[in-house]
Amino acid sequence: MSLNIQNIKNRDLACATLMLSYLGKRADEAFAYLTQSRVEKITPILSKLLDQPSSSQQEFIQSALVRLKGEKLTSLFYHAHPAWVSDRFKDESPIVLAQIITLFPKDKVGMFLKDLSKEKRKKLRRLQHSKQISPRMRNVVKKKCEQAFPLIEIENLKSDPFFQKLSEFSLKKNSSLLQELGLSELTIALSKVNRSAIRAILNRLKVADAMEIKKRLKEGGSWDPQVLKEAQLHILSLDFEKLKSDDMMQEIGFGVLSRAFAKDRIDEANYFMYRFPPQQGYMLKRYINSQGDTCDEAKIKQVQTRILSAIKGIEAVQKTKTPIR
Repeated sequence: MSLNIQNIKNRDLACATLMLSYLGKRADEAFAYLTQSRVEKITPILSKLLDQPSSSQQEFIQSALVRLKGEKLTSLFYHAHPAWVSDRFKDESPIVLAQIITLFPKDKVGMFLKDLSKEKRKKLRRLQHSKQISPRMRNVVKKKCEQAFPLIEIENLKSDPFFQKLSEFSLKKNSSLLQELGLSELTIALSKVNRSAIRAILNRLKVADAMEIKKRLKEGGSWDPQVLKEAQLHILSLDFEKLKSDDMMQEIGFGVLSRAFAKDRIDEANYFMYRFPPQQGYMLKRYINSQGDTCDEAKIKQVQTRILSAIKGIEAVQKTKTPIR
């Protein structure tokens, strides 16, 4: 068979297999229900398949089903920001919460406890000296946690270098990333406007943010005309009257981050939505959903490059602050 399924991502493979199985030569009738970017990915796959004899098509379907059946799905519980977990299990008894804590790596425990009530935290401290519950009960709690979150194919997501790097970025540094993306976007947008417009916007920012942007504008820089246009349209779309100065950079940062995701890449969107606390995660999802159905891969790659550059800068600063032992 000339079509190698190893080169096809699982979501595209599942889509092509369903269309071929149920519609056969009329498979393109389903295009009306798919996004344009999905159609562009599925069309060459179906074109090759429909040119092959029925026996080869059946062979493809069987091979695809074997691969899809064996895909490894992981609960987002293990990757979510602890605030999602504390939000969903806040009404559970302290003994259940104590078991949930044992499922976290050490760096997430403090983040989880932070969102619990003071009374719950006191009870949890008392439980540290009590008898542990049975392994059976622990497994029940573990299963309940896993079922409370969506399943995704994490290995397929991490096969993309950009998403792998973003997924490895520390949860505690997410706010730094949003801050940098916000500062960068606003600097680009203001680089070609008059001083009175710059002053009007800077007056709405926190003093530290305004000073940083003034510094960057003074240093200058050149940007691709398309990047400049997108940044300006983004800033013009914001309602500065409703935004608090403390939230400004975060809001702008989420707008930039959302442009790194194709709207139909559900696994990636879900994964990174859960990497932020709930309120911020829903903000990212809102921005992703507000994008049109068209998918410009070149623009997405351009934004991803900006984000990787921001991450590299944050990590470099962090290294200089790390004391030598």
